[in-house]
Amino acid sequence: YKEKDRRDIIKLLIQKVEKEAKKYGVMQLFTVCGDVHMSNIHDSLDWIMIPVKYEGFKYLINKQ
Repeated sequence: YKEKDRRDIIKLLIQKVEKEAKKYGVMQLFTVCGDVHMSNIHDSLDWIMIPVKYEGFKYLINKQ
């Protein structure tokens, strides 16, 4: 990959992890982002972020 593509590659990786986790019945993912840039990437993918510690999680179950 190229430096300028890094953000897109990280986003794609996160999306693929979400897809695989759903196939295995995982209902929640958790991450600790090392900086605001990673936090912003997760936030753009509808993760629930806790900005003070750059922690985030996402429920993978369908909302009714």
